[in-house]
Amino acid sequence: MSEHNDTIDALILTAASNEWVKIALMISKVFEAPALEGIDGLAQMVAERIYTLVDAGRLAAQGNMRRWREGEVRLGEKGIDEKGEAA
Repeated sequence: MSEHNDTIDALILTAASNEWVKIALMISKVFEAPALEGIDGLAQMVAERIYTLVDAGRLAAQGNMRRWREGEVRLGEKGIDEKGEAA
C-alpha cells in the first residue's frame, strides 16, 4: 500500500460531488495537488484509488472505468456523511 493512499483518497473525495464526472477530469483535479508533486506514475495511482473507492462504495461509477475519458464517478452512498457532505 502506498504511503500516499490516504492523501489521494481525501483529494478524490473532496473533488467528487453528486454529479457525474469523467474519471479523466477527476484524475487531473487530483494530479494538480501540491502535496503529490513529483510522484512517478501518479495518474495511474489516482485511477487505482478511484477503483478502490468504487469497490468500497464511497464512489459510484458508470461506464467503463478503465477508459478514463468514458467512465464517470460521483459520490457513493458511503462517501456521504449524515449531513450530505463528502465523508
